[in-house]
Amino acid sequence: MTDLLIKDLQQYRYNPADYEAVEMPTLGAKNGIKLVEMIGADYNDPKWQQLLDQLTYEEMCAMIGDSFHWRMPAASVQAPGSRDENGPQGLTVTLFGSTLGVETTAFTSEDVMAATFNRELLYKVGNIIGNDCLAADVCCLYGPGANMHRMPYGGRNFEYYSEDPLLAGRTAAAIINGAQSNGIGTSLKHFAGNSQEINRLANDARISLRALREIYLKNFEIAVREAQPWTIMTSYNYINGRYTSEDRGLLEDILRKELFLTYTPVTDECLAAVKEAIDEHGHFNTLYETTAGCTVSCHCGPGTLGVLFIAGE
Repeated sequence: MTDLLIKDLQQYRYNPADYEAVEMPTLGAKNGIKLVEMIGADYNDPKWQQLLDQLTYEEMCAMIGDSFHWRMPAASVQAPGSRDENGPQGLTVTLFGSTLGVETTAFTSEDVMAATFNRELLYKVGNIIGNDCLAADVCCLYGPGANMHRMPYGGRNFEYYSEDPLLAGRTAAAIINGAQSNGIGTSLKHFAGNSQEINRLANDARISLRALREIYLKNFEIAVREAQPWTIMTSYNYINGRYTSEDRGLLEDILRKELFLTYTPVTDECLAAVKEAIDEHGHFNTLYETTAGCTVSCHCGPGTLGVLFIAGE
């Protein structure tokens, strides 16, 4: 194995020495700005930075790291807490059971939806899902799923639309547009290359650049360009030796710079007990994820947070 190949296989890791001269962000400023005042503001409005300056250290830790199916409130900017929930085939109520206090519509699997080739119908499906979210006080839906059917026995094929990236991308876009027409968000998942359930926490998807661009990212590109989902959820797996949630090339260079995604990349769920075990090997580390471009970590509990991150930096 050559030295160059060894270097290329190394995962991106945070080096504290690179940040010795970086100052802490402003915290707890008294600028008097409320989050509600920013509705409709341009993404590049400098007032956003003034709003962020008001956050306290504790609020930032809670908002970034304590994000298991919810968003923590921030009193400094009068930001209310909100709830997220799973739902590629409709809003899921089984995880929290009766605590949602609603009955929701269970739709067919995503491959059957895609087989209709009917985007108008699927927009209506998305709209119904969005209405269910409103009834349950759910702010963001963890779905739809848009990965490729790489093999017929893939464990998540029922959550994904097709082996064809064009069909998958446009079907996902119809669902997203329908759901978000209700004012709730969606989280397009799992970005990217998730093709199996067995050992998906450690699976390394070895994909050529051409195949990645033409197949395994094209579906997400189409959905993002046609629907602009509120969030993108990363997958658990590696792609070519690097965890997707820690891959700056995927999250910053492709999502933000190429596709102009102005919303939030979020990690997939990882319970604290699982995460602590994995962290012993340096994986799914919030420090690495946020430096790569993940704005929110869907990890359970504030103890999982190891770094502060301001979206866009």
